[in-house]
Amino acid sequence: MLHPAQCAACGGVVGSERVDVQYQTDLPWVRPHVTAFHVHVGRCRHCGRRVQGRDARQTSTAIGAAASQVGPRALAWAAWLHTGLGVPFAKVATILRTGFGLAITPGGLVQALHRVAARSAPTYRALVQAVRHSSVVAPDETGWKVGGRLWWLWVFVTPEVTIYAIQPGRGYPQAAAILGARYAGVLVRDGWAPYRKLPHATHQTCLAHLLRRTHHLLETAQRGAARFPHAVRRLLLRALALRDRRAGGELGGHGLRVALGRLEARTPILCSPAA
Repeated sequence: MLHPAQCAACGGVVGSERVDVQYQTDLPWVRPHVTAFHVHVGRCRHCGRRVQGRDARQTSTAIGAAASQVGPRALAWAAWLHTGLGVPFAKVATILRTGFGLAITPGGLVQALHRVAARSAPTYRALVQAVRHSSVVAPDETGWKVGGRLWWLWVFVTPEVTIYAIQPGRGYPQAAAILGARYAGVLVRDGWAPYRKLPHATHQTCLAHLLRRTHHLLETAQRGAARFPHAVRRLLLRALALRDRRAGGELGGHGLRVALGRLEARTPILCSPAA
């Protein structure tokens, strides 16, 4: 872009000095891409059952009046907008129509995502089994609205996988529905009571929760009563520092076992009434 030949302020001649570069990022103009699948339909000459072909790219086998379907990329966007960002189906349909030129009704989106959920069910069940067989699981739950009513979004995190479950309650049945009643690994959890009903698990209270509790106690403790939360906080921080040294390769073998032994020996002393 050439600069003006004359100065807009005084009318003087403008002399060139240099050429600078400006960058502007924008979205491309998006229009739907329509693919026509020519589906061959036949009939079994033995049992009379109708049989039709299917391409791997098809999201539905419907033909006839329901032959117009939404493709996998559009469904992925719709699923992310609705379940990931919490956008209502009516607004998802508006976004797809105004932003991408794709016309679909909210009801059509609901039906399409139900099909996505059905096809994803075997994978989800396999992930649940992976959680049940994991040596360590960290569960948690938070409020979630379903139809304007309070439900709960559960999350179960392992070193390999993370799964979510939206359930109507926040109790033991919901936790056991994912973990199983006989989960026997390490359960890293907060103080929520229903987790204690898993008797086969090794229970590890979340250190972040414990540190927050010691901080709260130190803020509210009367003079002379801060000794215990101070000691607990020091013990937890020593444990975390030991973990970091092990992870960084600074400590291992005999040295690690000695350090762990000192921590373990300190714990019952700290929790005794005379401590």
